[in-house]
Order: sequence, then C-alpha cells, then structure tokens
Amino acid sequence: MYLDDAVYRSLVSEALEVKESGRDKYLLWLHGEEEASRIMQRRLRAAQRERAMLLERKLDSVHIEERASAALGICRSKGLVEQDIGEPDRQGENPLMRAAGSGRGLGDIRLIATARADVNFKGATGQTALHLAAR
Repeated sequence: MYLDDAVYRSLVSEALEVKESGRDKYLLWLHGEEEASRIMQRRLRAAQRERAMLLERKLDSVHIEERASAALGICRSKGLVEQDIGEPDRQGENPLMRAAGSGRGLGDIRLIATARADVNFKGATGQTALHLAAR
C-alpha cells in the first residue's frame, strides 16, 4: 500500500508508458514502420479530439471571468487559433470568419465567440463572419 499519492501516480504512469511502448513495438513488428506510424498518428489525433471534447464539456463549469481564457486555450488545441483571437490571416479574416466561411460546426464557432472574437470584425472584403456563414 502506498501512502504517498504522488508515488502511486508515478508508478501507474510509468506502467502505462511501458505498456504503450510495448504495443507500439508490436505494431511496428506486425505492420512495418510506415503503417505503424500511420496507426500511431491516428491515435494521436483521436486523443487530441477527445481532450478537446473533454475541455469543451468542462468549459460550462468554469467561472465566467475565466471562460474566455479557457475557450481560447481550447481553440488553440483544436487548431482554430494560432496565437491571438483577433489575429487576421493573409486574406484579412479573423478566426471566427475562417470558421464560419469554411463550414466549421456550430460548436467551433461558439467556442471562438466564447473566446471573445470580435463578431463585428470586417475582413478585407468588408464582410463579417455572419456574411460568410450565410453563403
């Protein structure tokens, strides 16, 4: 029995890492290097999606003052925003406009808006995110 929770967590984490390493080596042996790499990349993308979904579910429980910051972090992890929520790209569109114009899901658009993107921002063509979403 472990009295120190940190020691227990460390040992469990180490055991899981050894298990992952063994499974990865098995995949490499079974499928070859190229296919094993593809399988591991798919797993990584799936884990990233799961993490983003978990963070989005927790967003509602975050205090209102901290919600925009938390939403921005989720936007970054999903690749919706590079650095700043107000950053225009080369075409002069902010992240909200890019999401609305590219047909992203309503959840992503809400997330960007929660991160306090300027909903009235006009791009280089004079259009807002609403104009792009209406297309």
